[in-house]
Formats: sequence, C-alpha cells, structure tokens
Amino acid sequence: MKRFALFFKQLLLCAVLSASASVHSMEVSLHHGTFLMSGPVVRGDLDKLKDLAGAHPEVKTVLLKNSFGGHIDTGYQTGAWI
Repeated sequence: MKRFALFFKQLLLCAVLSASASVHSMEVSLHHGTFLMSGPVVRGDLDKLKDLAGAHPEVKTVLLKNSFGGHIDTGYQTGAWI
C-alpha cells in the first residue's frame, strides 16, 4: 500500500510539472476602446497591462475573460491596479 501511495504521488507530481510547463501567458490587447485580458494569469501580465494602458490612457475599461486563474499575487495586484 505504501508503494502505491508513493507511486501515485510521483505520478501526480509529474502531471503537475508537465501541465505547468505548457502554461501560456495571458493575452492583453485593445479592442474597440476596451483592454481585453484572456487566458491564464502569469507573472508579468500586470506589466503588459500597464504598458498598454500607458500607450492608451484614454481607455477606462478592462474586460477579463476565458481565464481559469493562475498566479495569485499577479491576479491580486492586477485587480488592485485596475
């Protein structure tokens, strides 16, 4: 039973590591006067949004869609900045 538990933990670790290796960053773009953020949250996404906002200070709306979450600190910092 202990061998099975160890095997299961190793298998789970491999699955998590392989899934995290394929994570793409959030797409941040401008569409019809709105900043659109789509995809998983990763480090650096707030910098992308700030850069785009600096280039388009007239835009006052941010729409987040198609995101299952991600890097929690970046998510909270982005929310606070918005």
